Amino acid sequence: MSFLSNDAEEKFSGFQVAVYDLNVVKEFSKTAEFPAVKNQELFASGECKDREVYLLETGEYPAEEIYVPLNDNCYRAVLFFSVVNEGYIYNLSPILKPGMVFEDEPMKELSEDLPEFFEVVAFFENIDIVRPQKKAVEPKITAPMPVSYKVDEKGRLVCAKKKDKPSKSKQGKKKHLDMECCLDPDEYPNPHCYYDPEKYGKYLK
Repeated sequence: MSFLSNDAEEKFSGFQVAVYDLNVVKEFSKTAEFPAVKNQELFASGECKDREVYLLETGEYPAEEIYVPLNDNCYRAVLFFSVVNEGYIYNLSPILKPGMVFEDEPMKELSEDLPEFFEVVAFFENIDIVRPQKKAVEPKITAPMPVSYKVDEKGRLVCAKKKDKPSKSKQGKKKHLDMECCLDPDEYPNPHCYYDPEKYGKYLK
């Protein structure tokens, strides 16, 4: 989700809210907004191993402020806000135009060039994520297809006999699966078939 400015002279093109699932990113430092390394040699030498990014809880905003000043030797200057709630990380950050970098302190430049950013942060609330519900997997029908049937206007397999009278069917045989979509008292319903409740209801119980 983002807000984009149309002013061609501004350094910032707007701001955005990035949402991360903690089950996927695992930790805050893996998000795209986390400050980029400024000096790889310092990191390689170990001089930055105990260096932590500034996490400020100012009380002014409902989110933590992540801030790296311009003169930091390890990370590039950055300022954005982050909230962790119910398994998600929400990062609200300004969008620098291609080729643009902070030339002054981020707080100063944002206040002057993109004051709307702080107005939004002041009312920053979590976004409810509604995940699409997975469609329930219907159990696979393993019963054999009936050998005799017709297809009704709704595409269902039904009995092809116009005057089928299940109560008068021959009985006495061992109970078996219906293979004609014409359910008899001594048959099990075939799951591929549709049985009219008015005619076959008592045999479906």
